Amino acid sequence: MSGNNNQFDGIGGSIRSLLIRLGFPVALDQRADDLLEIPEHSEIEFAPISPSDDALDSIRSFSELSAAWIRRNCDSFTFERAIQLAAGTQVAFVSGTTTQLTGEVTDIRQTHAVTAAITSGTVYSSCDCDQARKPSALPGYLPCEHVAALMLDVVAEKRIPLSAAAEIVTVCPITRQPLAGLRMIYRCTRCGLNISPDGWDFLHSMDKGKCCGCGAKGTIIPRPAGPGG
Repeated sequence: MSGNNNQFDGIGGSIRSLLIRLGFPVALDQRADDLLEIPEHSEIEFAPISPSDDALDSIRSFSELSAAWIRRNCDSFTFERAIQLAAGTQVAFVSGTTTQLTGEVTDIRQTHAVTAAITSGTVYSSCDCDQARKPSALPGYLPCEHVAALMLDVVAEKRIPLSAAAEIVTVCPITRQPLAGLRMIYRCTRCGLNISPDGWDFLHSMDKGKCCGCGAKGTIIPRPAGPGG
């Protein structure tokens, strides 16, 4: 137990910094183990559990994503755990557009692939962790702390600016190959994810061409790379 407390105390400064960037009120003398005790009267409230709510709150663009939205669409444990992951530099942002996010989150020495996409105002997300795969996952909530942690990183680091009109994509989410300089790339017409030719070959051979961003089939097409493509 003391080891866990020491580990938490060690990232207390990082958690404090993250909460401030996310807009939470944090006292300078607040103890590290109290940082996640967000008051009940906070303007950012958790959504009540309701069996009738089977979808996340509608959002048009990830440039509109906020800590308030993430908290409303999480249970309290998932949100607090996501804060710890995002503060502990365990989130690797891979690529993002106004309608698609891709990243990796390392949790207890295991790295999980995380994606999220917006289609017609509805947010779809996935993670390869056991929690996200459970059939008992609450409807209307983000599936796990890894998805929430990637989203918190996007908000805190302002990955998708409000003025974003084009993709902020640096590498292929499958091969990690830089996309800059390629003559041809493959793009999902549903979520806008860009993939390198080698990444597309892998998807085509291993997963029948299903998009790793939104899970759609038959939506990835080749296109010339570059601003005019």
